Amino acid sequence: MRAKMGTAWVVRGVVVCCIWLPTTGCESESEGGADSTSTSDSTSDSTSDSTSDSVSDSASDSASDSVSDSASDSVSDSVSDSASDSTSDSTSDSASDSTSADAVTTAETTETTPDETVDPIQGPGAEALMELMKTSDNKHYTESLAAGAQYIPTANGETFYSYWVPPGFDPSVNGFVVILGGHGTFASTSFAVWQNHIATRKYGFVGLQWWFGSGEATADYLTPDAIYRAFAEALATHGVSGRRVLFEGFSRGAANAYAVTVLDHTSATPYFLMTIANSGAAMPGYPPNKAIADGAFGAMPFSGSHWVLYCGEQDDKPAQSGCIGMSNTKAWLEAKGATIDLFIQDPLGDHGGFNLVPGNTDKAFDAYEALWTW
Repeated sequence: MRAKMGTAWVVRGVVVCCIWLPTTGCESESEGGADSTSTSDSTSDSTSDSTSDSVSDSASDSASDSVSDSASDSVSDSVSDSASDSTSDSTSDSASDSTSADAVTTAETTETTPDETVDPIQGPGAEALMELMKTSDNKHYTESLAAGAQYIPTANGETFYSYWVPPGFDPSVNGFVVILGGHGTFASTSFAVWQNHIATRKYGFVGLQWWFGSGEATADYLTPDAIYRAFAEALATHGVSGRRVLFEGFSRGAANAYAVTVLDHTSATPYFLMTIANSGAAMPGYPPNKAIADGAFGAMPFSGSHWVLYCGEQDDKPAQSGCIGMSNTKAWLEAKGATIDLFIQDPLGDHGGFNLVPGNTDKAFDAYEALWTW
């Protein structure tokens, strides 16, 4: 059995943030803007003229075989206890950023094979989620189809992901990005946030639908284990192999990215070359992070992993998703063996400034490409 572990965004001028706190659970806030389309209780779902987003929380079946049984039990227990006890939200930071009308977000990555020990699916299922996305975020959905994006259900029917590659894409040559968005986000919005950024670099894209379309409790999102399983499946399906993938998590997605990354990094066939943790600190009280800290994956579980961290100095929650929290996260990751290749502390940026402030994504992409050996 795989180890089990276990968003904000700005769309059309709406920034939504959900931060997981060990004492109070999930705090959410939104900053007003026009043209919002989300059905989430705490956010609107449309894009602004600049934007960022973070992505999703799924896991790979094949990665499950590579993670140790003891790590699996430890993380599984801590997540199920947290999800059943919490009604507010024990998963992490979520927030929103601004996006351009053409921007799009996306989500993560890793290969997988069928595993009969996988738990029953969570949520309403892929078909119902797709219908909800089409009605709740129709503008982004329609625009994404026109741009060539596809929406593909996972093999177990639990959820789906957005998939896009540029003309002439070659998985052995081009980069690939997987995105785990912020809270209350549809995969269509994620693609909108990231579309222009990835098109410029000719990267392929997967954005995971890890939110179940309503609610903000832990049970309303995929767990890190399920997130990784879905990423791994998508990457294997589309011929992406080896450590080639850039994984980005935003806000709530970033808060879950540490657990998703450790599942990949300790698997037999890792996919992630680099992880971007965007405006979402590694909160020590969050059960998946506590399992990492307690040694479920070894003393140095991030040894050899590469990271880009982002914080905006104008973020209104500096200890959870701003530069205090991300500085603490940097120290925590490095103590467990991680290499921080780039730490962007943006004096002009707010919670969603990574995709919004010009130059930030290019700096991260440059750091990613500096690691390429193919």
